[in-house]
Amino acid sequence: MRKISRIGIFAHPEKSEAVKFAQELETWCRQMNLEVFHNYEDGKLDAVLACGGDGFLVKTAEAIAERGFQIPIAGVDFGTLGFLTRIKPKEIGRRMDDLLEGRYVVTERNRLQAKWMRNGSNMGFYQALNDIYVERSEAGTIKFSVSISGKEPFTKRADGVLMATRTGSTAYNRVLGGPILVFERDFVLKMMGPTEIDNQNAFVISSDDTVEISNVTDNKARLVADGKQIGILRGIDRVKIEKSSLATRFIEFGDVDW
Repeated sequence: MRKISRIGIFAHPEKSEAVKFAQELETWCRQMNLEVFHNYEDGKLDAVLACGGDGFLVKTAEAIAERGFQIPIAGVDFGTLGFLTRIKPKEIGRRMDDLLEGRYVVTERNRLQAKWMRNGSNMGFYQALNDIYVERSEAGTIKFSVSISGKEPFTKRADGVLMATRTGSTAYNRVLGGPILVFERDFVLKMMGPTEIDNQNAFVISSDDTVEISNVTDNKARLVADGKQIGILRGIDRVKIEKSSLATRFIEFGDVDW
């Protein structure tokens, strides 16, 4: 890959150690004659470093994607799990050398997009890097129908239903006991707290598949994208979830596997 010269540095504002680290990193970068920015510079950046946890990295990736940019991003780990924020603070010197010398690759991670429809009217269009799901908004389970790529729908009663990318398979999907994906070509479709145990509670589907959720228990379910509530569904609503035309670009180093 090419050597970087223009870099964006962002820190989680509520993590003082991340803010201090980002300030020190900025000083070092300027000493190395790198241009440092705290905005997305109309997409004209070689890389973005997000100092925080996995959640902050996802929010940073969302900010890049919603602007239509394709800036490669890497995370410096100031969180708890660090599935996505792969750079440890103590190894930043080595990783900055890798970036300066072009010793890295850029991989593309699939994103999801959801279209929310009500009586033929578009209620909204939403994007997510990790997952999009429908879940109960109050006590008790909800009933809903699910169709995969136009096939005969099946009906479930559960706490909800989640669709996750490979990136998101290590997030909420993992907490729910869903499979962790190895290949970018796959998505996960996972029932949340199903009331019956059968072979229709977790699926590994193709990233080319489209999932439609309908007939949801009226006014008792909410639509969520990457942990952010979008709204409350009605029984007449339909939600179509599929692969987004936008991808998130991650900076990867040769000695880190994932």
